[in-house]
Amino acid sequence: MALHRDIFWVGRQWAVTGYGMQAVDQKLKGKFDIEVSRLWEDGLLESIRAETRLNIEDFEKALAVARKHYPQPSQKAAPPEAGVAIVAGDKPLGTMGSSAGGMGLGLLRIDRAADALDAGVPLTAGGIAVRLADPDDVRLAPKKTVA
Repeated sequence: MALHRDIFWVGRQWAVTGYGMQAVDQKLKGKFDIEVSRLWEDGLLESIRAETRLNIEDFEKALAVARKHYPQPSQKAAPPEAGVAIVAGDKPLGTMGSSAGGMGLGLLRIDRAADALDAGVPLTAGGIAVRLADPDDVRLAPKKTVA
């Protein structure tokens, strides 16, 4: 894999990029590249130390730079399960679909969602607060009468 176009730091063997951390040697074809989402995994440093041909000091410096550039995400509650009702107060609005990486899909009645947002009532699914990616998407344009 070629280096990502956004390069924040380059060492002897490692670069911190928009992808995360990447081995500078392109002959490795991305074998050791580490996505941003994996930068904070337990055991990451130990797994690279096992590779004798890699410069561990350069890796440690790259990891420190990457972790400074990409702060550790906050620990979030588990996402709502698929099939759980999405409600505003005690009013059902729809059903939760799949979720991954802090994002989810849901099937909503947009008229009820707009009313809840306008009234300041929080949306929840299984007791977990949910928010709409773009709350303005649920607000319908006023109907126009045709003469």
